[in-house]
Amino acid sequence: AIRDGLSLVWWLGIRRIEVETDSQAAILLIRGNAPSTHPDWVLIDDCRSLLTNNWEATISFVPRGANSVADCLAKLGHQLGHSEECWDTAPPSVELYLRQDKMGVGHIGNPNTT
Repeated sequence: AIRDGLSLVWWLGIRRIEVETDSQAAILLIRGNAPSTHPDWVLIDDCRSLLTNNWEATISFVPRGANSVADCLAKLGHQLGHSEECWDTAPPSVELYLRQDKMGVGHIGNPNTT
């Protein structure tokens, strides 16, 4: 997901991005010294390469509970499997969390979080 997101944003011409993920393992692999024998080496190497493009790109850890919108979208993406979908407006299941984010309200009890 990180690689695909970075690729999409670069392709769209956006040159300033903050990537937030709840996967500390992904961050450690991308920032660290993962061996070329790692099963996800191609993804790791792609992420590293994309992050070195001529743009302002950062990647940081955000706990899942602190970003319910992203968590909800990730779950929707998981349900789609390998298909791609693009929305002009937020899917209905995400709207509540967007409103709460806008108001600065916490996301305790997110029904989309397992």
